[in-house]
Amino acid sequence: EIMSTIQFDYEQIREGLDYLERALPEVESLADEFYQGAESNTWDKFDLFLEGLQWLAQLTHSLQNPKTVANWANYQRAATELLKKLGELDTALQVGDQVLMADLIKYELYPLLEELRFQLEKTLKAREHGHDDRN
Repeated sequence: EIMSTIQFDYEQIREGLDYLERALPEVESLADEFYQGAESNTWDKFDLFLEGLQWLAQLTHSLQNPKTVANWANYQRAATELLKKLGELDTALQVGDQVLMADLIKYELYPLLEELRFQLEKTLKAREHGHDDRN
């Protein structure tokens, strides 16, 4: 039972990492599109971006087990920060300030997502290293 939960956590972590590696270049270009003035496909990308952020916030929040995740405090911090930035992004969206949205995406969310990618990688590396010790 415990093993399957741990296994599930690692699968989620791997999925999160895969997602971030695909998403980060897109996030950068999304910010640029908002600077240039959003077109309809920009808003489609933005919706996908928001879904991804919500999924990541849930993922980081669900990594509650220090046994699975040595750096779990960092995930808690990232989850909190992600939700805070989502709130700021929502405010910018409400007032229709695309430059502010671009700034938030580029200077607040992008570095946060990079940090999250780093933490996910660190967790997986620690796990692989742990397995090597036991062999």
